[in-house]
Amino acid sequence: MSYTGANEESVRKVLKQEKLDPFTLVNLTGGKSWKIKSNTFGVFVTMNNVFDIEYKTGGFEQSRKATFPDLQQDLVSGVRAFGPKYFYGYGRTYFVNLYFNF
Repeated sequence: MSYTGANEESVRKVLKQEKLDPFTLVNLTGGKSWKIKSNTFGVFVTMNNVFDIEYKTGGFEQSRKATFPDLQQDLVSGVRAFGPKYFYGYGRTYFVNLYFNF
C-alpha cells in the first residue's frame, strides 16, 4: 500500500535509529584481609559510577501510529504522542562485603 509523501528517503528518515551519546564510567574496587592466628578477616569495597554520570543504556520507540501519514504528523507536531522511552543506568552505587573465616 502506498501513502502520499512516502518515498525511500522519507521512510528512511522516519525509521532512522537514534544514536545515544557516548559515556565513560569510572569504577573503584579494593579490598584488604587480615590473618590473626588461624582466623581471617576481610573487607571488599566497590564504588560504581564514581562521578555519578547520568546515561542512557538503551530504549525503544513506541510505534502506536498505524500509518505513515499518522507517524509523519506525530513527528512534526513538536510533542510526540507516543515518543521514545529510554533505559537509564544507575547513578553512583556502593557495595561493601565483610567476611570472617574462623
